[in-house]
Amino acid sequence: MRSFGKFFILAFSVCVLSIITSCESNDFDFFTTVDDNKNATITHETSDKLLEPLSVEETDSFSAEFALRTDVPKANVYINGNYQGRSPLRIKEMVPGYYKLKVEFAQSVSEIIIKEYLIELESGKVKEFYIEK
Repeated sequence: MRSFGKFFILAFSVCVLSIITSCESNDFDFFTTVDDNKNATITHETSDKLLEPLSVEETDSFSAEFALRTDVPKANVYINGNYQGRSPLRIKEMVPGYYKLKVEFAQSVSEIIIKEYLIELESGKVKEFYIEK
C-alpha cells in the first residue's frame, strides 16, 4: 500500500510538471473536434497572451473603447462569454480592464473556427484589434 501511495504522488507530480511545461512553451492551444449535433468540425485556438492592438487612439473619455475588424466579415464576437454582435464591431464606454475575447468564424455550414484571446482596454483609449481566420 505504501509503494502505491509513493507511485501515485510521483505520477501526479510528473503530470503537473508536464502541464506547466506545455503551458510555458506554447503561446497557443489548438485543437479540432467534431460536433455531432451540428455535424460540424470545430477548430479552436486559444491564447493566454495579451493580443496586441492594430492601433491605439487617445480620447477625452475616462472609459475605454473597443473596436474589432476581421478578415472575414460577420464573425460572431463574444466578450467574457457574452455575445456582442458581428464584426466589424465597435463598443464605446467600456470599463477599463482585462477581457476574454472570442471570435467565431463560420468557414462553411460544416466548419467553424473559434479563436480566443486576452485583451486589455485602457481608460481614455480606443483600441482596435484585427483578427484573421
